Amino acid sequence: MQRICGLVLVIFVCFKMILYDFSELESLHKMIVFMVVGAFALFISLIYIRLEKIKIEKVSIEKMNGEGYNQFIEENAKRNSREA
Repeated sequence: MQRICGLVLVIFVCFKMILYDFSELESLHKMIVFMVVGAFALFISLIYIRLEKIKIEKVSIEKMNGEGYNQFIEENAKRNSREA
């Protein structure tokens, strides 16, 4: 439910920016602002995805209850070293 509320809030803020805040700007300034806002939105989504992956990994570890824990840690370390 919190995610849906957050998405609705983000959509509302985007429409407000487009219809109210940027209505007075010239075309060139609007393009620049939209590009910066888009880049910022992509950055936020990357952070959100990384945090979600961390949350999933923690839940997986808790579900293992010690069985296969070392193997999971080794696989996770290999995957993280490939990403870096």
